[in-house]
Amino acid sequence: MAIKLGGVENEIKKKGLIKGVFLGLIVVMMHIASFYYMTTTVHSHPLLVLPGSFIFTIIIPLIFIILFIFNIRKSIGGYWSFRQAATAIFIMLFTTYIFLTIGRDILFVKLVEPHMVQKIGAVMIESRTRKDQLDGMTAAEVTKDLVVTKANFNFPATINPWAVIESNLAENIILIFVLAIIFTAIFKKDPPILNHDSIG
Repeated sequence: MAIKLGGVENEIKKKGLIKGVFLGLIVVMMHIASFYYMTTTVHSHPLLVLPGSFIFTIIIPLIFIILFIFNIRKSIGGYWSFRQAATAIFIMLFTTYIFLTIGRDILFVKLVEPHMVQKIGAVMIESRTRKDQLDGMTAAEVTKDLVVTKANFNFPATINPWAVIESNLAENIILIFVLAIIFTAIFKKDPPILNHDSIG
């Protein structure tokens, strides 16, 4: 049966876009929550900085991604082809990326935390220092270990978010596409094939 314009294909795109908006809002909130968690936890519990941030920015969004994928698939009858799944999931993830870029990298950085990147860098350096000290490393070993960490977070005082977004745009789109294909391979569910010879 051919899919007509305005049929299942358009419905899938629409649902992918809507879920992407909701997922984008959730991801923005989780990233902002992660930022405040990191900056307030590093002094009291430095070893919990990375695990907590991982939960906020990876685990919770991943749970919602899976729930939304199941919801989209269920809403169109419980089955979809590889192409339909890839289309819906890519649109959802790309919409989420747009919301994250605007909400966190532009609005939040511009209006609330203009030094967010530098503060995260300082948190990572302090967390790494505390971990090395707890591991019993000498002062010289700690200093040597922090050289790479500081280099990775050695950002200028002012950062142009548009320049950062533009420089990473192509890579992020490719990454989103790869993730969409991975999720598609996991959650694709073709409709059952009827054996007409057995009917009757």
